[in-house]
Amino acid sequence: MKSQTLNQSSNHPKLNSRSYMKRVFISITIMHFTVYWFIGIFLLFVFFSDIFTSSIYNIAGLDFRSMESLQAIMRVDISQIYAESSPEPFLNLPSAMIYVFLWSIVRDFFPSFSMLQFLTIFDLNLFIWNVINCILIGKIVNLKRVQDFLGNSIFRNPYVVMSIYMAVGFHYWAYFIGSHDIEVAFFVLLGLHEYMRGKERFAFFYWGIGIIFKITVGFFVLFFLIPGTLKNALKNIGSTLIPHISTALIFLRWPSLIGDFLSSNTAMVTGGFTFGWGQPGNIPVYLFSWFQVPILYTIVILACIFLPLNLFITIEFKDKLHPIEKSVMIILLVFNCVTPFWSTHVIIFLGPFLIWFGKTNTDLSKCKMNLIKFLIFIPLFFSILWLIYPAIPFHIIGALVYLDIMFLARKR
Repeated sequence: MKSQTLNQSSNHPKLNSRSYMKRVFISITIMHFTVYWFIGIFLLFVFFSDIFTSSIYNIAGLDFRSMESLQAIMRVDISQIYAESSPEPFLNLPSAMIYVFLWSIVRDFFPSFSMLQFLTIFDLNLFIWNVINCILIGKIVNLKRVQDFLGNSIFRNPYVVMSIYMAVGFHYWAYFIGSHDIEVAFFVLLGLHEYMRGKERFAFFYWGIGIIFKITVGFFVLFFLIPGTLKNALKNIGSTLIPHISTALIFLRWPSLIGDFLSSNTAMVTGGFTFGWGQPGNIPVYLFSWFQVPILYTIVILACIFLPLNLFITIEFKDKLHPIEKSVMIILLVFNCVTPFWSTHVIIFLGPFLIWFGKTNTDLSKCKMNLIKFLIFIPLFFSILWLIYPAIPFHIIGALVYLDIMFLARKR
């Protein structure tokens, strides 16, 4: 039976107490529900949406309106999902339309609801997914492999991590635009949980599902495939591909979708869709927005530098890289080398980041660890700073550079 106190000698007995922090987590979850959903979404969208200016109205439910657009297109001609989707281009694999189809069935039960009114129901679903993500985070933190990684940190108490996760302000922005990134986070966390339990086949299967909704989850597949034997890698690739049988069938039935899928993503990468304010937080979009440097050029340069470097680190220091550390490296690669990178994308990878923040057992000095944590902490947890452009891109790329230097400085 687990002790109610994780470390009696700690200077933070309340934070180490599971019973106390469980109450804190419940309180924060109630606050999250009340402020982020009930007041910030339900009351605002149902009773006060008439106060929205046209620009705010265009942003409210942005991702969700794209899904409603896809529902309409799907009912007429599914082969046009990439050509006609709006207000945002459709970037996911076509099997994601199964998810869209399921929500179209739910939508039919509320024919009199406006888009914003129905968004409140969708966001309530996202809140439930956030609670499920917290449960998964708790299970990951309780794994012996992670407890050893965290040492005497207060983050050994899963309710500390779960509480911070639920308090982060990015969740409200995800609710406001109707983003499904919270659901993608579930598959990232579930895969990581299974991987650290030694069930690699399940881990790659869950990451395979995540790829359907966010192709960038494929970075987890790439970096966790290596280093390893060829036989094991082939089995894991097979597990990853199982969820994509539906994608293969759709491409066989509508082969034109292959070219449309590639064209849609290429157009996005080359700067086809950006806001004039609160820009995505990485260097490629920063250079494009301020100096008109083609996004693709910057992505290629960054990828040519950081992908080989981090693949080398993964292979060379395989015995010294904990899965949580590898996850943080992957996440920073995605943040810097992939566009578009929006603020809500932070939620997809927030769980592994929070766990890593509690790391105390390290061969690095406390000062060096605090510096890298500071570089990541600022953009992750102070959501309002995403409106103070251009601070965020330099934090993100600085964190990746410094993390790589720390890895390379380790003794083999």
